[in-house]
Amino acid sequence: RVPVIVLAPLMGIYIAASGSRLAAGYAIAGCAAFAVHRMTIDSDKSRGLHSGWSYHASIWAVLPLVIGSWAAYNFLVSWAAGPMAEWSSGAGTLAGGMYAKIFSGYEVVNAQARLDVWQYYVHGIFSGASTFLLGHSEPPDRHIWASAHNYYLDYIYNFGAIAANVIAGLCVFTAIRLYQMRKYVVLSPTMMGLAVVVLILVLPDNLMKVSMRQPYPAIITFFLWGLLLARIESLRATDMRRQPVA
Repeated sequence: RVPVIVLAPLMGIYIAASGSRLAAGYAIAGCAAFAVHRMTIDSDKSRGLHSGWSYHASIWAVLPLVIGSWAAYNFLVSWAAGPMAEWSSGAGTLAGGMYAKIFSGYEVVNAQARLDVWQYYVHGIFSGASTFLLGHSEPPDRHIWASAHNYYLDYIYNFGAIAANVIAGLCVFTAIRLYQMRKYVVLSPTMMGLAVVVLILVLPDNLMKVSMRQPYPAIITFFLWGLLLARIESLRATDMRRQPVA
């Protein structure tokens, strides 16, 4: 429990510093799912796991710690950026100013602009047979199209559908292995957590960003992905040895 409680505020600060609403949503949903999952496991007394109000309180404390540290970081950064006098006149102004300061890094994303970017990349992909199969010889002007906001569109645009078969095949292989070993994955909190993290990184995260094109997020994502596949293959080998020989 102690490492989880200590790390929770650090996670909130890191998320706030990233300025990513998607990461904030993942963190809140993940902390809530973690608490519910632990409560579900602990309800099975035959497992001999922890119980009692103090343990359950520490599990549920993760969510407010993450949210509180996330909001506090945004507030302190905004405080340092401008004088308190800008938002301290009157109770209503104070409350509104605090809200704006806390959530200042989470402006509404222009959905139409993102759709325009996706449309540009899709049009470029299907502009011809060679560009679809082999990609483009030059990337788009980064001053105009800084990012595709979708790793897979970016990948196919630059390298073509033939090269994309590699990453697509790896995704399909992972899904098949997870389905085949689903009973072991579900019963293991470690495997379940790793599988959920990898699926989130590979699918929704990279459908909205180009994380696997960037060095550090890509290193972490592919490392966790490889770790997941290695552990699944280990479980599969153990399961095959347990099966009776015909």
